[in-house]
Amino acid sequence: MPYKKGPKNTLRYYSSSTGRYENAPFSEVLHMLEQKHKKTKEEKDALQKEMLFNKANHSKDRYLLDVFLYLEKNCPNCVKMVNEKLYHKSIHKTREVDIVTKNAIIEIKSGRVRRRTTQLLRQKDLSKEYKKKHVVYAPDITDKKCNELRNKGIDVVRTKHELLERVKK
Repeated sequence: MPYKKGPKNTLRYYSSSTGRYENAPFSEVLHMLEQKHKKTKEEKDALQKEMLFNKANHSKDRYLLDVFLYLEKNCPNCVKMVNEKLYHKSIHKTREVDIVTKNAIIEIKSGRVRRRTTQLLRQKDLSKEYKKKHVVYAPDITDKKCNELRNKGIDVVRTKHELLERVKK
């Protein structure tokens, strides 16, 4: 319905049944007249935190919400993105990253992390493109696999405390 301004700043709409402009119903007028409220920095930050929390809460990754809450508690406003896709220039595709902070990309792995070496190496290349550190948080990883990944240059941590130290550096 195309609206136009009527007398005394009322809204009018074109009615095809009568072929004339008529006054808009009261509910539509109120909806159209609502003024947009400019958000303060605190309101924007709270909305951003809520959106990040919702993404972390609805994630398939078992440890994602726990890590997100731990980082927000110990390093407020350091988490910038949760479960987002970033463009990887060298392979010309997007890659999903679990958590992006101010200076690190965190990949969260649950389970034994078998057959994931190639994926983790590509994530490391992606983090170099964005000039961030790449950290893998894998609390359930075996010692053998952990040593194998560390020998290939992947930074693997097993505790949230270690993760926080790596993120703050």
